[in-house]
Amino acid sequence: MGFGLFSGAASAELEKKQVLDCRYEAPVGEGYAGYAVHVHNSDCYDSYCELCCPLPCIPPHIHTDTCYNAEKELVCGKLELHTHTEDCYKDSVLTCTLPELEEHVHGEECFKTVIVEIDPDSDEETVVSEPEADLETEEDWAASVADAELTGDWNKDLLAVAQTQLGYEQSEKNIDVFDEFYGGHYTRYGDWYGYPYGAWCAMFVSFCLHYAGIPEEVFPYESGTVSWVHKLMRNGQFGKAREYEPVPGDIVFFDFDDGRADHVGIVIGTEDGTLKTIEGNHSTKVEEFSYPNYQSVTYILGYGILPKNGEENSLK
Repeated sequence: MGFGLFSGAASAELEKKQVLDCRYEAPVGEGYAGYAVHVHNSDCYDSYCELCCPLPCIPPHIHTDTCYNAEKELVCGKLELHTHTEDCYKDSVLTCTLPELEEHVHGEECFKTVIVEIDPDSDEETVVSEPEADLETEEDWAASVADAELTGDWNKDLLAVAQTQLGYEQSEKNIDVFDEFYGGHYTRYGDWYGYPYGAWCAMFVSFCLHYAGIPEEVFPYESGTVSWVHKLMRNGQFGKAREYEPVPGDIVFFDFDDGRADHVGIVIGTEDGTLKTIEGNHSTKVEEFSYPNYQSVTYILGYGILPKNGEENSLK
């Protein structure tokens, strides 16, 4: 069973299934054996009856008289299931000579959900998505921006939050193969906005606006670039390219083909005729990009202009 992108072939069958993904690690350190008693059962084999369990098969053992020699010395070479009790300690010091050995039986935490594509000719299964992979929580999102030092200057704060996100990459395992965002990848920005698998350039910027403390009531958030530009124009918060000089913390909109906004990023600044940005969904991760001769290129549509903290907008 491999992992690959969903081919989308009409004849291919998709199936959601549970597969063993045991990450159990036996406790180590003073008093522990460092591994667990485990006996393979049906959970340890895949649908092709091949062993997929990462744990060694170590049957449980209880010492009997045959395990000792005439001098009462243990000679069987096997370890017995043992959990330390109060009798194993003296003055809070472990005095027991038996290593603590526990038994591991696979439970729910040892399995993961995958979606497989089944080849109709060979019945070969290819994993096309792991719907539980790389998921994040609100706590994770807040932790990801914790290094941003907010000053109350919204332009600076937006850029500071964006810089904490550099290097974040869309999930290459958790891919939507059933829903409306067909083939989209999970991101924290889509999850935060409510479209976990959606195109995420605008949602990345909206995420940064939120964590920079910029209220949506004074500067709108959006998941789509076309509607976002329309809102900003109505609000007087949009500066057209070649009519407006961008500053750090502005939001830059790009038009690559059809006269409408296709993509969006955050302005780092300009230097020697080059516009520098931070963008999501330009590639698979949040990165910095540079655009030489930005004042004359046709693919920059314009800029979203943040109001000053406390002001309704910057252009009215």
